Amino acid sequence: MFNSIQGRGAGSATWKSARRWFLDNIELILTAVGIGVILLSGWVASRSALSVAMATAVSATVVGVIHGILFWLLRRRQRRVRQEAIGQIREMLEDLGKNRLQTIKMSLYMVQARQPDQKSAPAKALTALTKFWERSAT
Repeated sequence: MFNSIQGRGAGSATWKSARRWFLDNIELILTAVGIGVILLSGWVASRSALSVAMATAVSATVVGVIHGILFWLLRRRQRRVRQEAIGQIREMLEDLGKNRLQTIKMSLYMVQARQPDQKSAPAKALTALTKFWERSAT
């Protein structure tokens, strides 16, 4: 009983999967509903004194505009989420590169601390690498 109060009951997994299915197929569902509305408006117009062609054309136009707005909003949100994810990944990769460079610098410093009179080729290469990294980061 306590699990169902917290939302961990047997039914919550079904609702989560149904919600996931709905979100994965929202374009198809909205298209099917739009076609249904268009056909229903034609059927309603045939039962009344309205022109079937005019009612169907008006409802198709309205459904098309609504679909366009909804799909634009969905794509805009997806782009924003994607750009945020890309930004976070870039930050993590920059941090990873900086951490590795700092590790190399620290290792080189420790080697140079043991041998203070020698300026080795790896030290020169590391200096060049550090300068390159700092220029590319800005």
